[in-house]
Parts: sequence; C-alpha cells; structure tokens
Amino acid sequence: MGDIPRRLGPDLLTIGPDRLVIHSPADMDGWDVRRHRKPLIHYDNRTWQIERKLPSGRGSFRYELKPWTPADLELTGPEIRYDAAYVEAREAERAIERRQNAIAPLMTV
Repeated sequence: MGDIPRRLGPDLLTIGPDRLVIHSPADMDGWDVRRHRKPLIHYDNRTWQIERKLPSGRGSFRYELKPWTPADLELTGPEIRYDAAYVEAREAERAIERRQNAIAPLMTV
C-alpha cells in the first residue's frame, strides 16, 4: 500500500508504514535532529523520532520521521504530542508573532 497524504491545519503529512514526512510552514520548537536525547513525536497512535529537518523554501520545513520503539534503548528527549490541538496552538502563537512584527516598526519613535 502506498503512502497516505493528510492535512493537519496548514501542515501536509505523508504517512507510510516506516516513515512520516511533514511539510510545515513552521520551524517547530524542539523538533531538532539530535544525536542524543532525541525528541519523541507522538502522532496517530505511534511514536516517531526525527531523522531529518530540512528547509523547503519560503520559510517552511520538511521533517522526516522514522518509527521509534522502546527497543531502541536510548535515553529519550522531550515528548511531543503532535495533533490538531498542537497545530492550533502553534498557529495561534505564529499569528501573534506576525502581528507583533508588523506593529514593531510603527512603535519606534
């Protein structure tokens, strides 16, 4: 069976049996490729770890994740629940930042 595309807010996801690719307009806080204490991403009743984070143009990012299992025997980093509530909160924060950045030049005297 092929990969399944989905949308979660503005994010475009491609889900396969052994990978999850997320195209996002956001540079998501804590979603970094690390050698140790890798963050775990919980999505769709599975746990994933970030394998690659690549800029994909116009300020957006491509996150490539692979499945994580407890058999990996690594000390893990932060755990992030990636769901509609996460994306909604992230987008609300981004909207506030955009408004503040638009107003900031007007505030200088």
